[in-house]
Amino acid sequence: MSYIKVVGNIVTVAGMVHPNPSDTSWFEYNGSFPSGGRLLWSEEEGVIVVDEEFERESVRIAAKAARQAALDMLTYTFEDGNTIQVRPQDHSFLSLAIQLGNPIDWVMEDDTVRLTSTQELTEALNSGVQQGVSIWSTYTEVLKDV
Repeated sequence: MSYIKVVGNIVTVAGMVHPNPSDTSWFEYNGSFPSGGRLLWSEEEGVIVVDEEFERESVRIAAKAARQAALDMLTYTFEDGNTIQVRPQDHSFLSLAIQLGNPIDWVMEDDTVRLTSTQELTEALNSGVQQGVSIWSTYTEVLKDV
């Protein structure tokens, strides 16, 4: 197993150790290419040139990873500077707390607890939804261009 990164139609091979885990454009290469990519140069030369379908698939994979990473980091900051997570997986809990209609102790992003009003939770949820829509719109535009 090695790691590769697509830049244009050239794929750089990093070897067995991921060179930069926070860079989602690197992905695992197990000896076969998705969607039938063609190997034109040997891996030993350090560069692999691939066909257009592999390049498109690589862009889709990178875009999906970037979309998911962005969705997993959604937050909302209240006027007092406290920050709450508003990721898609948090929406149902926020909605339930809002339905209760009472202020509730809520765990902030930094694991502190804050008494939070229904109005504040509603604003946070709405912000999370809007941020998510923006991320999905960007992802959709990238896919249209591929």
